[in-house]
Amino acid sequence: VIVVKTNAKYFRISPPLNGTYRIINRRDVVFVTRDELKPATEYEVSVDVDRLRPNGKKWLFGTSFDFKTPDFVVTGLRAFYNFDVVRNREKNVVGELNFNYPVALAELKKHVRMDLDKNEIRFDIEPSNFPTRFYIKSGPVARKDYDTYVKIVVTEGLPCINGTTPLDDDSEHSLVLPEKTRLPVDDVRSYP
Repeated sequence: VIVVKTNAKYFRISPPLNGTYRIINRRDVVFVTRDELKPATEYEVSVDVDRLRPNGKKWLFGTSFDFKTPDFVVTGLRAFYNFDVVRNREKNVVGELNFNYPVALAELKKHVRMDLDKNEIRFDIEPSNFPTRFYIKSGPVARKDYDTYVKIVVTEGLPCINGTTPLDDDSEHSLVLPEKTRLPVDDVRSYP
């Protein structure tokens, strides 16, 4: 490849990236970005054929392509029921949420819900020392005389920090709270 104009931009990249160009083997143009790529972002690139001309050949025809950084996803969602066996005390449901990119706590609170038998229940979310991990804790939850179901849902549309494409599907985790233990009846006797 022969350079037609020096210090020119050979590619148009959207969203824009700052960087430098290198020409290798007089055939290949390499763009080295100075910026970090944004998470969950699709980049569109078009070659500026007015700035490049092959050796002794006809002009290059325009070309474009795209690439993207990995999608924003929930990498882990799990929950546990807290029950104090020694005191026979019902407590709550606690869980952990993990993502592949950092998430703002305020945004996360808008996109998480916790249900007990299809009814929303109160919960808190706390950040961890990692910007991709959060802890969730319900208010008091007690077992009933039948199996109950707890579901934690992270809803679509949650954005990651500095990303351009939000979470595109709901992620959920379900937990079954078994019915309360009933006192066993070992023997029934009648008295006259």
